[in-house]
Amino acid sequence: MSSEGKQNQYQQLVAELEGLQGSVILDAYRFADSLAPLKNPAAVKFNGRRTDIHAALGSLDPKDADAILLVSDGRHNGPDELKGKLLPTHLWVLPIGKENLPDIGIEEVEMLDSAQARVRLRSNLEAETVSRLDFYKGGNKVTGREVRLAADRLTELTVPLPQDGSKTTWRVELDSLPLEDRLDNNSFVFRAPQKSRQLEVLFIAGVISQETELILAALRVLPRIRLSTHIEVAPGRIVGDMNRQPDVLVVGPIGADLSNRTQEKVRDAVRKAVPIMFISAAERAPSGLRNLFPLKATRRRFDPSPPWQYSPLAELLMAEWHPETGGAENPSQAMYVARPGAQTLVGKDGATFMASLNEPVRTVGVELPDLTSAIRRDREGFSSFIQTTLVYLIEGEGFPFRFGVEESTDASLRLALFSEVEVTGGGIQAWLMPDSHALNVIPLTSHSFRLSGTPPAGAYRLSISWNNQRFAPRGRIEVTPAPPEQPSRGANHELLAHLAHQNSGELVTITELEELVESLPRRKTFNFKPLKTPLLVILVGTLFLVEIWHRRKIGLP
Repeated sequence: MSSEGKQNQYQQLVAELEGLQGSVILDAYRFADSLAPLKNPAAVKFNGRRTDIHAALGSLDPKDADAILLVSDGRHNGPDELKGKLLPTHLWVLPIGKENLPDIGIEEVEMLDSAQARVRLRSNLEAETVSRLDFYKGGNKVTGREVRLAADRLTELTVPLPQDGSKTTWRVELDSLPLEDRLDNNSFVFRAPQKSRQLEVLFIAGVISQETELILAALRVLPRIRLSTHIEVAPGRIVGDMNRQPDVLVVGPIGADLSNRTQEKVRDAVRKAVPIMFISAAERAPSGLRNLFPLKATRRRFDPSPPWQYSPLAELLMAEWHPETGGAENPSQAMYVARPGAQTLVGKDGATFMASLNEPVRTVGVELPDLTSAIRRDREGFSSFIQTTLVYLIEGEGFPFRFGVEESTDASLRLALFSEVEVTGGGIQAWLMPDSHALNVIPLTSHSFRLSGTPPAGAYRLSISWNNQRFAPRGRIEVTPAPPEQPSRGANHELLAHLAHQNSGELVTITELEELVESLPRRKTFNFKPLKTPLLVILVGTLFLVEIWHRRKIGLP
């Protein structure tokens, strides 16, 4: 059925309704994503952006009606599924559009990583068909391939995507068929996550020791980092250096005679807001750097044996490493307390073994009794601890979570959420701030989730709740208005029939309307509800939902 055929079908409906006005009173309503009165159904404007059948039915008060007639092509695209009984009275449905037109489309595009996409294609044809799938960036075709779509089911394929470091928004196009039902599902826009960038890590040490070697060995095996070193093997004698600005600084054992050049390296990183991890660096630190340390030495002696107390943050940072398991083998080592303003992460009986400080830059200090033995007992766990701490220093209040935006319109928001640690225990909840707009959370793995929702257009930040804690991952989310709905030639008869049967009704045709009205008891209300007429919409690329209530005149047959 052509777009003119759909329009003619709607005009036939309007004429039939006008012919029934001798026995009914006509009230009309239109909606896309909300309901509004419509005094003249024949003059409806097709300029909506969404067809939310669920919201329309939910906005209707049918208490005076014996039945409701829904006139629609069934192209529901609201956020809520059409399932279950939605109305207390009968729902009759009149489809606008032809049934069983050929159609192929893109069901979903899912990023497997920054370089691969999984594409799901659907066909309703009874035989295999061949089409072409092309990927675009900024209007330029980047890659493409011929695809074979299986008959009447999903076809899934993995497509490699070139990485050039430019825009991350992609558009994928599936060639259409002659006289295809819909064209809107032949195009899909998505965002690929930025390719994981290697962290620039600078390791600074002022002495050569077993601890220095063990820390350096742990850094060298970490993935996704580019390591540079600045080691002062003797006062003023430096091995290695880094000309690039680091993302994060790791400062290992240093001495009171640390050269001004090395001290200035640390101070320069602070001026540039580079976060710092200090490991076994506080005991002999020069006076010019001590204010940066979250920990300070104390003359008091404490029992360093387990059990120690962990803060919630420390439990995340040290999830893979438990240095207190074997106890301390060197209890004569100096002990520490947290500086004013620092947060104690690991401690016992007044002693502090790890602390964090946010001013002047974010820092974490680790001063464990007999660190050498603790590392040797579990080198892999120690490397994991360093890597997790580096991520925390970069991510801050969002740790251990980070996210990527896959789609961000007011019709569909999809975010990919990742966790640096395994998410166990209580479930994750997610909101968009400042409006506290709740998002749906779908677990994919113990480290990844998909978030979805339909927030109004605007600028947001993500808020996560997990294990009775709140997290604020870095990054803004810009939600833009969805593009207008696109035309279709046919109707989703299957969805409409299912909706009618769920609500004690049936599909009807225009010629059956008079018989349906006459079958209703007198002095009752009959609601004609044309949802989303697809007529002019097909011509202008937008759709509007029309709902018509017919009320039988009192006393008339």
